[in-house]
Formats: sequence, structure tokens, C-alpha cells
Amino acid sequence: MQSVTQGSFLYDEPRFLMLQELRDPNRYFSVLEAIAGGKTRMNEIAQASGIATSSIPFYLNTLQEMGLIDRSVPVTEMHAHKSKRGIYRLLDNYFRFWFRFVYPNRSLLERGEQGQVRTKVEAELDQFIGPAFEVICQEYIWRRHAAGELGFVPKAVGHWWDGQEEIDVVVLGDEVVLVGECKWTSRPVGINILNALKDRARRLPTKATTQYALFARSGFTDELRAVAERENITLFDLDTMLAG
Repeated sequence: MQSVTQGSFLYDEPRFLMLQELRDPNRYFSVLEAIAGGKTRMNEIAQASGIATSSIPFYLNTLQEMGLIDRSVPVTEMHAHKSKRGIYRLLDNYFRFWFRFVYPNRSLLERGEQGQVRTKVEAELDQFIGPAFEVICQEYIWRRHAAGELGFVPKAVGHWWDGQEEIDVVVLGDEVVLVGECKWTSRPVGINILNALKDRARRLPTKATTQYALFARSGFTDELRAVAERENITLFDLDTMLAG
């Protein structure tokens, strides 16, 4: 199998950008690799990258200024800059892929061992796409609002977590909160996912009326569709989202 050539289109693009923009690119590479690998909190990033916790804010702030990462907080937080629950993510999905699969495996790729890397990518691809799908679902909510199909005016749309539980989509209105789960899996979503979402929603710090929505790549079981119709729960499969 032919090896990957250094300097080829796309293969080296992130490295070239970092070398041009930064004086100490290796440390930034380590930070981005940590975030791409699922280390999203400041102390996790510091530990995974080998950078002192006292120094890590400097690197994170620089990457934010470059537009490569952002810091997000639970959508219910009123003062984002003061929140201690902030997490970091890569904004560009190409960079996410490169730092998740290419940069850590560059030695294998350059020796022509693309098969090993491909196997790793295939095994983790659904997990990798999951966070991007969550963002797409959040953006879809805004599209439904713009089309007059949401049923209430959203004040904020985002992600929520409290250290124990997470909710993929939370839409805050004055009197209504819509909570949603996003599933990028090859199997239809069943009633167990809805029940788990209802349990997590009880932890939300709100007294608003709760509505539920499920977003799924592969649709829903007949049992779940029956419950959703009975309880007025909104279901969005991928075809519906692409059409709307």
C-alpha cells in the first residue's frame, strides 16, 4: 500500500497553519489533540497535553483568539464568563478529524499502514460524528423557529450538563423548555432512550413546562412512535431534518 506523502493536499494543512501562526506549535498540537480526543475540561486538557494547569489558560485563550476552539457552558448558565462548568471544543470538523485520527497516527500513515488507521476510523466514526450531529440538531431548532413551526419563542438553544448528566439539546422559552436527545446510530431509537431523557430532564434548574424531542439518524421503533403520538413527543429522523 502506498504511503501518505508529507506535504500532500489536506494531509499537512493544519500543521502548516500552526507553524505559520505559532511560535511553539507542539504544545498547541498537544492541546488540540487532547480536545479532539474527548478531553474537554481545562484540567483534563492540561493532564492529557502535559502542560501545567497554571499555564493551560494561555494556550486555550490563544486558540480561541485564532477561532480554532470555543468555550461553552450549560445553556441555563446566566453568567457564562463566571461559570466553572465551561468545556472546550474544536469548531472546525476537519480539524477535529485531523487531530483525532491523522495527527496521532502520522507515523503509521507515512509508513503506508493506512489500513490500521482506517480500521480505527471506522470503529470510532459514529462516536466522532455524534457531537457534530448534536450541533446540527440545535441549528435545526432555530430553522423550525424561523419557519414558525416551533410553537414558542426560544431565548436560547444549546447543550446542558451538571457534572453527572448531560442533555444534547435544551431550548429555553419563557414558559416552555424543550429537551432533546440526538442519536447517530445505525439502529432505530427505542423507548428506553425517551425514558432516560425524561429522567435527566428532571435535573434541569427550571420550573417551565417540559416538552420532549428525539433526533435520530436511523429512525424510531414502532413502540416509540406509538408513545410519541400519545404523549405529543416530537420525533425527527434524518430525512425529516434534511427536507426541512
